[in-house]
Amino acid sequence: MLKRFFIICAFLFAAMAGFCQVDIDVYADKTNIDLSEEIQLTITVKSSSTEVEVSQMPSLPNFNIYSSGQSRNISMINGKINATQQFNYILIPRFAGKSEIDAFTVTVDGKNYQTEPITVEVSRTQTGNAEASLMKRNNSSKSTKEIKLKPSSPASKDDKPAFFMTASVDKDTAYINEQINLKVRFYQSQSTTGSPMYDRPKMEGLVFEDLGSKQEFEVINGRQYVYTQFDLAVFGILPGNATIGSATVEYRTVGDIFDPFYSFFSASKTDVKKVSSKPIAINILPLPKEGRPKSFYNAVGRDFAIKASLDNQTPQAGEPITLTITVKGHGNMRAVGDVPVPDLGKSFRVYDTTSSFTSKATGNILGGSKVYKTVIVPRASGVFTIPPIEFSYFDVKDKTYKTIKSNAIDLEVSPSANTSAAPLSFSSASAQGVNGGVEQILQDIRYIKEGDISLFSGLASGFGSLGKWHYLIFVLLAFGGIIYVLLNSEIPVFSKKKAFLTAKKALQKAKTVAEVSQILTKYIEMKLGKPIGIRSISECAKQLKLESQTAYSLETLWQEFEMLKYAPSSSLNSTVAAEEAAGKTLSVIQEMEKEVK
Repeated sequence: MLKRFFIICAFLFAAMAGFCQVDIDVYADKTNIDLSEEIQLTITVKSSSTEVEVSQMPSLPNFNIYSSGQSRNISMINGKINATQQFNYILIPRFAGKSEIDAFTVTVDGKNYQTEPITVEVSRTQTGNAEASLMKRNNSSKSTKEIKLKPSSPASKDDKPAFFMTASVDKDTAYINEQINLKVRFYQSQSTTGSPMYDRPKMEGLVFEDLGSKQEFEVINGRQYVYTQFDLAVFGILPGNATIGSATVEYRTVGDIFDPFYSFFSASKTDVKKVSSKPIAINILPLPKEGRPKSFYNAVGRDFAIKASLDNQTPQAGEPITLTITVKGHGNMRAVGDVPVPDLGKSFRVYDTTSSFTSKATGNILGGSKVYKTVIVPRASGVFTIPPIEFSYFDVKDKTYKTIKSNAIDLEVSPSANTSAAPLSFSSASAQGVNGGVEQILQDIRYIKEGDISLFSGLASGFGSLGKWHYLIFVLLAFGGIIYVLLNSEIPVFSKKKAFLTAKKALQKAKTVAEVSQILTKYIEMKLGKPIGIRSISECAKQLKLESQTAYSLETLWQEFEMLKYAPSSSLNSTVAAEEAAGKTLSVIQEMEKEVK
């Protein structure tokens, strides 16, 4: 018993270690610089969770730090998520000497991890400071207008304060998954000690991707400011009203940012202050139902393209090959649903599809690609064609649905090299010399051996000896079995109405979107009479024999819940979002009740 206990503990420990494995790496492109240079700092997080954020940056009094964007690559194989996320920063030195970049705090699934500190040597080979370095970079860019700094004029009543924030969007009305560009700016005309702490705005009914940050100069009412701009791509996930909350910055003041002596003389006593931007209301429109193609899988944006390829176009029968479908475009690739493999008939065995996506910003437009890989096995030799795959998306520019197709793929399957199975040969003479007969090359059928009468056969024979009364006994046994099934009913035949009533009652009490998603999953499993397992929602709809429109409504709702897994926790715990999700779910299962018999 003790040995078994230790073995079980070892397995549990190994499972927990694999489940909680998080790999965090921090990298600086250089550790020996002068005051006119900058450091590119990258934090890479590899984990099985997408709930990753840099929750706290260290106090860096010797550097100014700015975010330069994020990138992520997420793949899902057999239900397991493998995510690699990078957080990029630019560090500009303020003073010469030996400095240390302390540990960053990274939060993964609510647990905090810390990076390793990095030691940096800053030399005074060239004169300059953070703002001089910034101006040098800005003036070297062709897209940046040259700004000549002027002495600050005396402040008046109409002047802006020394520190303030603004937030603006390029549109306040958008369709679901249509990109909204958010710009948050932190203005300052005085220097700060250390790096200001930026807290991005909270989102309700929205998800976002970080597009990076930059710094520029601006003169307002004769007063010179340097502002840090944070760019985010925002997407609505549910129709209705959504809110971009206030962004905040905490800072400590010292003096005038354009005072050349501030780098050498700083106040010994500083005050912690905070500024905030104003919230922004967003109206999210539902995608039009009219003209929506069956090949629409929640892709919203522009310039989408689809391509199909095989890793081997001349396989042997029985040899597995991989069909790869790649979708590229400008839009929220995370929201794009699964693209089904076309019907290949009985000539191929088709396995489950795995997918991965990569997001990348070009300018302020988010895009990327999504790759689907499916293993298929040809059952027989011959020449086959994988037909073009249709893919539809909602074009945000033309406000219409557009359908594109992938290329068709020809493949030539040769006979299997495995000759262990001997074929049948039709010869001109049989083994007995009779013309026109069939020669037996291999015997493949083994006849059933007649043995002693089994217990079942004996019982059947006994019932038969009762004459016509054995029918009455059979009816009584069948009736008893039906009563037993009704009393212990968990099979689909009797649980259909029970599934609807249970789901309806649970939806009335649901307080979070996650609870609504679980209720829908349980309802489908009760209808199927078995767990969903690794089946896709499309396969479940086919097994339930849903009409195309109902199946589409179920798949769309399912994709919305899948997408909400990557939304901020505030969206998942929102009562308003839960009520909207419960209403949509109830509507879908009511449609299903009319069709599932």
